[in-house]
Amino acid sequence: MDDKMHKMFYVCLLVFINFLWAATFTATKVAVSHAGPVTVTFWVFLFASVVIFPFFLYEKRKFNPKSPGSSKKKGSLVNWLRFTTLSVFGILPPSILLAWGLDRSLAINGSVLSLLIPIQMALLAGILLKERMTWVRWASFVAAIAGILIISDFEWKTVGIFEGKYLFGNFLIFLGGCGSSFYNTYAKKLMADYTPLQVVLYGYLLALVFSAGLLVWIEPEGMSNFLTFGLATWISIGVLSVLTWGLGVTLFIWMLTKFEVTQLSVSIYLLPVFGVLQSTIVLREKITSPMVMGGLLVLLATYLITSYENRTKEGLALEGKEISSRNLNS
Repeated sequence: MDDKMHKMFYVCLLVFINFLWAATFTATKVAVSHAGPVTVTFWVFLFASVVIFPFFLYEKRKFNPKSPGSSKKKGSLVNWLRFTTLSVFGILPPSILLAWGLDRSLAINGSVLSLLIPIQMALLAGILLKERMTWVRWASFVAAIAGILIISDFEWKTVGIFEGKYLFGNFLIFLGGCGSSFYNTYAKKLMADYTPLQVVLYGYLLALVFSAGLLVWIEPEGMSNFLTFGLATWISIGVLSVLTWGLGVTLFIWMLTKFEVTQLSVSIYLLPVFGVLQSTIVLREKITSPMVMGGLLVLLATYLITSYENRTKEGLALEGKEISSRNLNS
């Protein structure tokens, strides 16, 4: 596969990842209508861990990657504290707090607040990973946000971000978004010592343990009434487990080995694009020209910050090598 094909493959993969993630909102709404947020979280990470585990074993047999505590730089306790941090601050909030917040606010408020996630990721990447913002990245953010605003066609008078009755729910949604941003950034930091599958699975197993404790404490009824869940609830939990937190997150974590966090963050603006597209299929709503225009803008932003910026970096690196070679020859 040549270089151009590689770049197109990565862009298409980002599109596919966000297509999988776009089902999160609908699946969560269906699931929490019959079960509490903690109960849903417990089952999601139980099934997601089961799905990922065979691939983890295959990777371990084939490549024999390091296990927790084997890092030369870190001790065993420190390593597990790092994964605990990833789980508590990066996995549980997007699952529990987001579902809890959406139950207490409006969908439009969640859409507006979701616009902050890529920006939060870029800020955290600058702090934790020392990534820097370039003019291409700023242009991509502007293009992506413009595209989403065109698609969404928000009626801003109906947005109640700071309205009293929605304030608590909006705050929970915001915290859930912060958790997603932290996970995507801190996972990149952990991959200096671990493989993508290790980062995903170890985090999920700890999230499963913590959600089981919360289940006993906050939603003890969730331990007994799971037999009463309907087919729609189990399908929704399956979508969240296999597609969203399983395949979608694992592929995104793998992409972090190829790109910087800030580059990938812009692609998350594809989520509402596919949310609108999926609603047109499920609800048979009409696709309008603003939807098409906004979606193309977001795709352009994703291309700019991945393929174009990487090509620019490669060109500069090649130019630097040529200059060094000429200096040596002279």
